[in-house]
Amino acid sequence: MKRKYVSCLTMIIVIIVSSSVTSADFIIEKPTYTVGDFWKYKYVHPERNGSFERKVVAIENVKVQNITYQSYRIEENDSFIETNISMGQIFHFQMLLIEHISVKDFAIIKIDTAMKSGFIKGPSHNQTENCTVEYNPPLEWMRFPIIASKSWNITTLISGECSGFFDGTHYGPVKSNGTYFTKYYTESPLNITVPAGSFKAIRIISNTTYNSSTSYGYSDQLWSKEVGAPIEESTNSTTHRMLVEYRYSYASKPTPECNETLCINPIFFYFVILLLVVVPIVFTIIVIFIIRKKNQQLKM
Repeated sequence: MKRKYVSCLTMIIVIIVSSSVTSADFIIEKPTYTVGDFWKYKYVHPERNGSFERKVVAIENVKVQNITYQSYRIEENDSFIETNISMGQIFHFQMLLIEHISVKDFAIIKIDTAMKSGFIKGPSHNQTENCTVEYNPPLEWMRFPIIASKSWNITTLISGECSGFFDGTHYGPVKSNGTYFTKYYTESPLNITVPAGSFKAIRIISNTTYNSSTSYGYSDQLWSKEVGAPIEESTNSTTHRMLVEYRYSYASKPTPECNETLCINPIFFYFVILLLVVVPIVFTIIVIFIIRKKNQQLKM
């Protein structure tokens, strides 16, 4: 009888160890960026030809709603030509997006954009536009650590202002205020090969509504901790990009928990704490049960 209880205890420990080790393999911690880090992508669509690049250009303070944040200043350059053969149209798009992301929690604080678009062939429409969008509180679009089968919801207020020209006619400033509500969830890790290489990644999917009713946006990203960014991402049928080149300085550095003499895996640490608490309790319950069983036998 005692041997059976010991076997059960051993099985419990094995299950705990196995689940801890498995989870550790799937963790993506918050990235740490360095000025000069970059990620270059190419569009993957038969009708769209272009490039997209993110680059960390500075670490600076930014003030929003009278609160000062330390942020990564990230510049995104998006440029493509889209051909619609059936309609005989060729459309060009170019945008510079400056994004301020919190160093502390990776939340989006503020975005500035400068966009220019128009038709090379087809309608004579053309447009230039400059916008500023602020988030209050900052948009916590990535809730680290990222693991498989995780979900979270984010609600934030936005205030934006845009102005520009459409077919030569000036408009703006157009101001808008509203509430973003976004649902996020992750899927099981995948081994993915893109032009930049082969990586293990976790898919992160989000759906956003604006002012509780209007469907605003969809995002599907495959994040890799080796890259510190998505290796593949899409927002609709034509906006699908794959990583072709990158520089992520922190990937080659030891994690903050490690040094020359000690390296502690956070999951292993929690497992040890759990083991120190659970095993004595389980063992005590088994001993009490055995003693009661023996006392009952003696009475009989």
